[in-house]
Amino acid sequence: MEKRKGRTGLIMLLSGTVIGLVVVSFPLGFFITSYYGMVHTLDAEAEINAQIVSSIIKTNPEFWEFEQARLQEYLSSRPKKGFAETRRIVNTKNEIVAESVDKLERPVVMRSYKLADAGVIVGKIEIARSLRPILKQTGLMALSVFFLGLGAFLIIYIIPIRRMHRAEKALQESELKFRTLFEDSRDAIFITTRDGRFLDFNLAFLELFGYTKEEMAALYSKDTYMNSTDRDIYIKAIKEKGAVRNYEVKLRKKDGQQMDCLITAAIRYDNGNISGYQGTIRNITEEKQMEERLHTLSIIDDLTGLYNRRGFFALSQQQMKAAERARKDMLLFFADLDKMKQINDTLGHQEGDNALLEIASILKEVFRESDIIGRMGGDEFAVLAIDTTDETKEVLRKRLHAILETYNRPDKKYQLSLSVGISHYDPEYPSSLDELMAQADTLMYEEKRGKRR
Repeated sequence: MEKRKGRTGLIMLLSGTVIGLVVVSFPLGFFITSYYGMVHTLDAEAEINAQIVSSIIKTNPEFWEFEQARLQEYLSSRPKKGFAETRRIVNTKNEIVAESVDKLERPVVMRSYKLADAGVIVGKIEIARSLRPILKQTGLMALSVFFLGLGAFLIIYIIPIRRMHRAEKALQESELKFRTLFEDSRDAIFITTRDGRFLDFNLAFLELFGYTKEEMAALYSKDTYMNSTDRDIYIKAIKEKGAVRNYEVKLRKKDGQQMDCLITAAIRYDNGNISGYQGTIRNITEEKQMEERLHTLSIIDDLTGLYNRRGFFALSQQQMKAAERARKDMLLFFADLDKMKQINDTLGHQEGDNALLEIASILKEVFRESDIIGRMGGDEFAVLAIDTTDETKEVLRKRLHAILETYNRPDKKYQLSLSVGISHYDPEYPSSLDELMAQADTLMYEEKRGKRR
């Protein structure tokens, strides 16, 4: 509102000044031109009349002053060219010798010219005119110009003001729409200075970080990053491209809680220089957690919590590439729970599930956390033992059976038994995971067939 009053006042001042100059300058110019025109005319008239009177003086140099009737007739008969004018002849004693009969309204302008006889000054002729006609014309012109100027002022003032008001109204409406969108947006919106101080932000932004408006206004954007160097990387990226879209970064709430967020932002410029940044922040923490849960579900066996077939193969293939580079040995164990069908048929599937859970626990006790343990489906399990040689496979087999026996209590309704096949990965003669699985599977079935004899 104050800015609007200031602009309105400035327009009024400028337009009033311009119109005022026009209103004053035109009548003043007319008066000055008319005045000097009259002065020049009177000078010329005085000179001409002086020459004529001087010729009369020459004819009667001693008694010309007594020819008042003749001189007065002459002065009264001279054309006046539309203006009231008085003429008079005075002698050297400043006494009036002859005078025309016109009466003038004040103020008047008078000009004179000397009368000479054989080079001797004997008097002068004076011619005067009233300024009243010029003043009247000047006044009429001033009045006309004033009304014209007033009309011009109203046009010059009102039209721009109306346009300015319409523009301001449109701008205010636009700003109101922007502010409404700004405040009501579900995404967190921010505007910062070049060094990261928050200039503006919406309610969603405050709710996202958990700060009050006063607290946020005192912060810098680096204060909201889990790692302050991440902001430097983000600023470098936005400067290189001019803007970033869905830039993923980890931010921090007021209580220290970490958030996974996407930033979409652009540079703000002022006279070609970077003045700050503006953009939106969207919290994707729940989405990331859901993705992680879905990923986990896709590679973890629901019953045992071990890796499922997909998870086991994915991690084992990565580990085999690492083992090949590091030239380290590994062992692949492939195990099958004996008499699983009998447990299900006689004791029910719930007991069968319990048996599978016990096998999973046994495998976790036997092998290290760094080893990859998976349930391949049904009653089959696989373990990729990292950094183990062919010489240690019997040690691990014995340890497996020893811990297995601790689960086979006398009062147990069934006895746990595993058929195991073990294949060796030699970095000097690398083989694929499928080849290791096939070798271990064959050895496992050989052991199972041996138990049936």
